[in-house]
Amino acid sequence: MTFGLYANGSNEKITLYSPLDYQVVQRNTPGEGQIRVQGKTTVIAKKWQYRIADTSLAGEVDGAWHDFPSLVKDGTFDFTFRAPAGGWYRFDVRANNKSKTLVAVSVPHVGIGEVFIIAGQSNAGNYGSEKQLTKTGNVSSFNGREWNPANDPQQGSEGEGGSFIPSFGDAMNERFHVPIGIAAIAAGGTSVRQWLPKGSRVSRQPTTGGMIPSGKGEWESTGALFDRIKSRLNYFGPHGFRALLWHQGESDAGQARSGYPADRQITGSQYIDFMRILIHASRAMAAWPVPWFTAQTTYHSEKDCSDAEFRLAMKTLWEKGYSLEGPDTDQLRGEYRAGVHFNSFGLQKHGQMWSDKVGTWLEKQLIAERTSDSTVQSTGDRATNPRPASPEQMQWFRDAKFGLFIHWGPSSVSGAEISWGRKDRIEGGELYQKVPGVVYDNLYKQFNPVKFNADQWMKMAKEAGFRYVVFICKHHDGFTMWPTSQVRWNDSIHPKHYSIDDTPFHRDICQEIYTAARKYGLRLGWYYSTRDWTHPDYLKGDNHTYNDYYEAQVQELLTRYGKVDMMWYDHTFGDWNQFTIERLFKKMYQAQPDLLVNNRSARGLKNIPDGAMKLMTEADYDTPEQQIGHFQTNRAWESCVTMTKPRHDTGGWSYRPGEPTRTFEECIKMLVSTVTGDGNLLLNVGPMPSGEILPEQVEVLQKMGVWLKKYGESIYGTRGGPFVNGKWGGSTQKGDKIWLHVFEWTGDSLKLPPLAAKVISAKTLKGAKPKVVQGNAGLEIILPLAKQDNMDTVIELTINN
Repeated sequence: MTFGLYANGSNEKITLYSPLDYQVVQRNTPGEGQIRVQGKTTVIAKKWQYRIADTSLAGEVDGAWHDFPSLVKDGTFDFTFRAPAGGWYRFDVRANNKSKTLVAVSVPHVGIGEVFIIAGQSNAGNYGSEKQLTKTGNVSSFNGREWNPANDPQQGSEGEGGSFIPSFGDAMNERFHVPIGIAAIAAGGTSVRQWLPKGSRVSRQPTTGGMIPSGKGEWESTGALFDRIKSRLNYFGPHGFRALLWHQGESDAGQARSGYPADRQITGSQYIDFMRILIHASRAMAAWPVPWFTAQTTYHSEKDCSDAEFRLAMKTLWEKGYSLEGPDTDQLRGEYRAGVHFNSFGLQKHGQMWSDKVGTWLEKQLIAERTSDSTVQSTGDRATNPRPASPEQMQWFRDAKFGLFIHWGPSSVSGAEISWGRKDRIEGGELYQKVPGVVYDNLYKQFNPVKFNADQWMKMAKEAGFRYVVFICKHHDGFTMWPTSQVRWNDSIHPKHYSIDDTPFHRDICQEIYTAARKYGLRLGWYYSTRDWTHPDYLKGDNHTYNDYYEAQVQELLTRYGKVDMMWYDHTFGDWNQFTIERLFKKMYQAQPDLLVNNRSARGLKNIPDGAMKLMTEADYDTPEQQIGHFQTNRAWESCVTMTKPRHDTGGWSYRPGEPTRTFEECIKMLVSTVTGDGNLLLNVGPMPSGEILPEQVEVLQKMGVWLKKYGESIYGTRGGPFVNGKWGGSTQKGDKIWLHVFEWTGDSLKLPPLAAKVISAKTLKGAKPKVVQGNAGLEIILPLAKQDNMDTVIELTINN
C-alpha cells in the first residue's frame, strides 16, 4: 500500500512506501524506535522535510520539521530517523522551493510500540464463534502488504470468524501504553509437521494431510506454512518484532484416540523434536534468536479435554529452554468453548491469558533494556544510577573478540596453583592444596622477576592478535601487584601492605603493564578478587572494615593510571548485606564512566535483591570458565580458558611447571568456536617467576598471530551466526559477508539450514571456489577434499543484502 499526492495543478507526484498507515514499528529501546522513510517522486525541489505530530509515551512531540538526512537521488529517498515510542503519530513529508510547498503527503497513523507474529492452527486464527473488535483502537494487523486496524477476521490468518488477537492487543496496549502490531499467519487444522521447512521429512503423515509422499515410506513438507513465517521474518528483519506466539497442538495430540488412523499419530517426544527443528530453522532464517512462546493446547472436547503426554511435551519445551511459557488454554472449557474453538467469552479470556504471560516477560525485558539505554540517561549518570553499559559502550568489546588473560604473582615461585595451592585456606576445600599456609604467605620474599619486560609482553600480545589484556592485580590470596596504600596488617610479623613493594622487585608491575598496553593500542582491564583469604577482617562481623579496604584498592586501580576499560571480578561469598556493592559500583562509574564490568562482582553472595540490584551485578557480560559458551547473541559473553592444560585437575591459570600447553590447533578452534557463538575468548598465560612467559606458549601465540593476519577479517568486528555453531564449525557475519569456519565435512559436502538472503558468490580464503546449492530445504556447500583445510576451512559467502 502506498500514499501519493500530486503537486498543485501538475502531474508531479510523491509516493510513499514506508511508513504505511497503521504501521507499528518495533521499538528498540523502551523509549524510542527507528522509522524508515522510503519513497519516490517526480518532484524536483530544493528542500525535503519530514515531521511527526501527536502523542508519545513522554507526552506531545514537538511537531517540528526536519530536513531529510540524505539527498533525494534519481527521484528516490530512503532513510531512517529516531522517534519516541508512542502513537498514533501523523507522519508528514513535504517538498519546498524557498517558502513554497510544492507537494506534501501525510500518513495518519504510525506507531512505535510492540510487534508480534502469531502462528499455529485454528485457535490462533479466525475460527471463534464471534468476531471481535479492538476496543482501544491502538492495535493493528499486517497481512504482508498493508496494515489495518486489528478487527476480526485477522488479515493474514485463515478463517472468517473471531480471534483472541483484539483482546490480546488491547490488554497489551493498556499495560504498556504503546501501539501493538500483529502479523497473524495461522492455518486451521494443521500439524506441526506441516509447518516444517520445505523438504523436511517425517515417517508419519498428519491426519490433516498437507504433506507430499517422498516415495521412501516418508512424507515431505511442502514448506508452504514455513514460508509464511519466512516472509514475516524477512519483512521485519533482525529484532524487528518482539516475539513469535505459537498456539498449536490439537491436530497432533490424541489423534488415534479421536478415531484417526494410528499410523498418523506421533509421540510427545517426536512433537518436541519437530518443534525444536521448527524453532531452530526460524532463528537461523531470521539470523537472531527469535523468542518463541508456546501454549499448552490439547483440548478436543469436554470428553477429551486434555492429553497428558502432549501437555508434558509442551511443558518440556519451556523447561529445556526451547521456548518461553505461553498460556495453558486446556483450562478454558465449557463456558468458554464452541466445540473445539472458542466463543466470544473464551476469545477474550484467551487474549488475556496470552497478555498475562507475554506481558510479565516483556516487563522484565524493558527493565533490562532501560538499564542499558544510553538515550534515556547520560553516561555520567551511571555514578548515581549504576547500570550496565550501553550498546555503544559495549561495541569495542564485542568487536575485539580476543583477549589475553595473565595470572601471575608470588605463587609462581612454588609452581602451585595461584591462591588455591595454599593449604589451610578458608574456602574451596582440599583441591589443589600443596603449599603450607605459612610458606605460601611468605613466597613474596622470593618473588624477584628480574626478566620481566612489560613492553615485550604487550608487543607479543599485539603480534599474536590480542585486542585487549586483563591482568591479575590481586587474586584470592590477597597479594597486590601494585604498591597499594591500604594497610593490611599492623604488627611486626606481617608486611604492612602485602604488595609488590614488599618484594625484592619493588617495581609497580601494574603501571608497567598499563603503559606498555597503551603503547601498543591494547585495551586494558584489571582483575580484582573480592575474596581475600589472608585479610584479618574478611567476612568478620558486618564486614565493613574489609569493605572499606577493598573498595579503596579498587579506587586506586581506577584512578592511578588513566583510562581503564574493564574490571574483572571473580566471585565472593557471604551475604548481600555484608557488602556495599551498590556503593562500589557508584564509585567505579564515577572514576571510569565507560567502564565495563563482568558478571562476577557479587556472584556467590546469598540474598541478592531482585530487580535493579540483580541487573547491576550481572553487569555487562557473562563469563563461562574453562569451557566455550553456548551460542548467545542477545548478551555479550567471554570464555576464559587456560593455555596450560593440567593432566590431573582443571586449574592451570598460573605457572604450573611440567604441565602441557594446548596445541596451536586447539587454541584456534577454541577462538573460532567462541567467536562463531558470538562471544569473546580470554586466553590465559601463567608467566614464570623469572618474569618470562613459557616459550611453548609464546610459540603457539605467535602461530595464532600469523593465522589471524590471514583470517582476521572473519573474526574481528563480526557477530556470530546466522548459523548456530557446533561440532561442524560455525559462522560469523558482517554486512553482506558470511564466513563459514568448517571443522568437519561429510565427504565434500556441508549442509546448513535455509538462509533468507541469496548467496551471490563463494570462495575460500585460500582462493578455492566451492559450489553452492541453495534452496528452500537449506544451503549446501560442496568443496573437494583436496581444497579443504585439515584444521579450519574458512569460506567467505557474499549475500545480496
